[in-house]
Amino acid sequence: MSIPPKAAASRRQIQHGPAVWRTTDVLIDRSWEVTLTDGQRSAIVAATHAAVAAGQTFASLDRANFPLPSMMEDIQEWSEQLRVGRGFLLLRGFPIELFRDEEEIVLAYAGLGSHLGRPVGQNAQGDLLTHVRDERIPASSGKVRLYRTRERQDFHTDAADIIGLLCLHEASSGGASKLASSWAIYNEMLVTRPDLLDALYEPVGWDRQGDVPNGEQPWFVLPPLTDLDGVPRLFYVGWYIRESQQHADAPQLQPRHLEAMEMLERLANDPTFHIEMVFEQGDVQFLNNGRILHAREAYEDHDEMDARRHLLRLWLAAHTFESVDPELRCGIAPPRTEILFVCVHNAGRSQMAAALLHHHGGDRVVVRSAGTAPAAAVNPVVVQAMAEVGIDLLANGAQPKRLEEAAVRASDIVITMGCGDQCPFFPGVRYLDWPVDDPAGLDIDAIRPIRNAIERRVLDLLTELP
Repeated sequence: MSIPPKAAASRRQIQHGPAVWRTTDVLIDRSWEVTLTDGQRSAIVAATHAAVAAGQTFASLDRANFPLPSMMEDIQEWSEQLRVGRGFLLLRGFPIELFRDEEEIVLAYAGLGSHLGRPVGQNAQGDLLTHVRDERIPASSGKVRLYRTRERQDFHTDAADIIGLLCLHEASSGGASKLASSWAIYNEMLVTRPDLLDALYEPVGWDRQGDVPNGEQPWFVLPPLTDLDGVPRLFYVGWYIRESQQHADAPQLQPRHLEAMEMLERLANDPTFHIEMVFEQGDVQFLNNGRILHAREAYEDHDEMDARRHLLRLWLAAHTFESVDPELRCGIAPPRTEILFVCVHNAGRSQMAAALLHHHGGDRVVVRSAGTAPAAAVNPVVVQAMAEVGIDLLANGAQPKRLEEAAVRASDIVITMGCGDQCPFFPGVRYLDWPVDDPAGLDIDAIRPIRNAIERRVLDLLTELP
């Protein structure tokens, strides 16, 4: 049963606390602005050099292998500022001039960020770090994300708990960063137009901006406002919502939705509701994505790529709080390749292949296996051989399954291992055949080379996948 607007509005509560602020509040109390001390700068440099010496990379780095013991109290205070304070920080003086190259700067920035949260994907490619700069991409290239241009970005949120920006180069002019308290805007709408606040709780269409997973629509449905543990959380990108209307089958925005969006954006752009800052080289901005709306003004820049405004962006799933819905705080997951291994009995070869691909491929792949004439159980000697490499087939639920057409149809790649003629063919599915010996009836010494040969093929396959 739907709730009448007045009843819904009456359930909503005014938000309180430091995260509810207007411009004068944060200009008077500048506790959100921190200039790094010489000791903090030295600690970051030392940790970076140690990580480089240990062979750490951006992909392998975490807070355990980027220790900052002398800064832990400071980092805890910064995390609390994001969690229950104003919701944003500006760290000045990040020591970019003390590093040899951009690779070391990235490692240092990621290392500091790792103490606040875990990096999550920012696009369909799964990039954990993005370069925010004007790439001068021609309009003929199709859909271009605004962060890759110098155009204005209106107030919006991203898809993570914490958003980080490190300034490597400033613009020649313009490009101011603007922040607004989403709770202050929430309160204003609740007091003055509760009916429009209710409209933001209604599901609306969002354009996927060209990042369309296999089999999905180019749009999805999500309400801009939800309550998480009784607390309102705003997830908002106005142009994504408006651009959903280019799709005839997307939900149509109603006048109340458009009016609510216009009011939200009008309030955020009101100078009494937002703070403005111009980044300088070495500035790091962290913000709580569930408390802060952010925007960027248009800017002018240099022709040479190396001299242009250049920010490094991190999206982090926070260690100490959840800022947005669980589905949103983990960023944008890249589309996963679905792979089906097929053999006759699904008791040996295909079970090893599926387990090894899952082990090495992780979240990049969805793995299944099946057989045209499945056995009653997995070959126990195969189980033994896989245990030798740290994979417990039985604990992971391995059980022979019969090949179904639906599993083939749902797969991106089907890999046959001795039953190619019995596997149905569907257009759009890629088929491979791996001629691997059947381990049935063999002892452990004979199965080990089969296992190793399958693992080599699995690793080769992973190099081809997106």
